[in-house]
Amino acid sequence: MQKSFDLGKHLLERTQVRTVRRPVFPRRLLRFEQVFAKLKAPLRQAAERIYETLWCTVGRLMDRFQADECLNFFRHSGYVSD
Repeated sequence: MQKSFDLGKHLLERTQVRTVRRPVFPRRLLRFEQVFAKLKAPLRQAAERIYETLWCTVGRLMDRFQADECLNFFRHSGYVSD
């Protein structure tokens, strides 16, 4: 595994490609990835390439989220107290 990593690093340096590291997010924000996971797959299937149609598709996909489900996402992330 390390050998593959070293080779990849060498190739990136050789081609002068810059790597950008993803910023570290608080743990509670990572829980929202559950929401994005539910949204990403159908959004990829729609394969919209035009800005306006992309946002129309996102709007239609939002209908898949029920109010109590959204509340549970916020509760699970620590934003809602019981």
